[in-house]
Amino acid sequence: MVLPEPQSFIEDESRRRLFWMIYLLDRYATIATAFEFALDDKEIDRKLPCREDLWARNQAVETRWFQSADRPDYHADVPDNLGAFSYYIEILGLLSQVHRFLKKPVDIGALSDVEQWQQEYRQLDSRLNSWKFGLPSQYGNMSQLFNPNSSNKNVNSVWIMLHITYHT
Repeated sequence: MVLPEPQSFIEDESRRRLFWMIYLLDRYATIATAFEFALDDKEIDRKLPCREDLWARNQAVETRWFQSADRPDYHADVPDNLGAFSYYIEILGLLSQVHRFLKKPVDIGALSDVEQWQQEYRQLDSRLNSWKFGLPSQYGNMSQLFNPNSSNKNVNSVWIMLHITYHT
């Protein structure tokens, strides 16, 4: 360990958020190119950041581990402690899987290659749909943006970023 142990929850959460911001930058810089990611999902052993209000109040809480395709068992569900930033990281992880999938060559003349491609496509589609339908209602219901009778006319920008990334 290079850094000393954090002295408080705020310091621990700040380090966690710094790591996830670097992850976010790596993903966007790499997705725009044909290069490999600098941070491999297989090597990420970090919990997701907590909700912003909990962090601001210095309220120590547990969050779930980052879940990659190689580590499906890390999904210990504590959705009450997760905020928009956590869900944004999750969708970027899925976008990373899509990026790797699209980089794989496929021999369209070989039936087995095409079938394998279709199977992997369906798995990714299923993961994306599971993520979307697993969002809490305040993030997952996109129809609230278009509802003229909605009492809440304020839309969080992170909510929009989640859905833009999902639909990308």
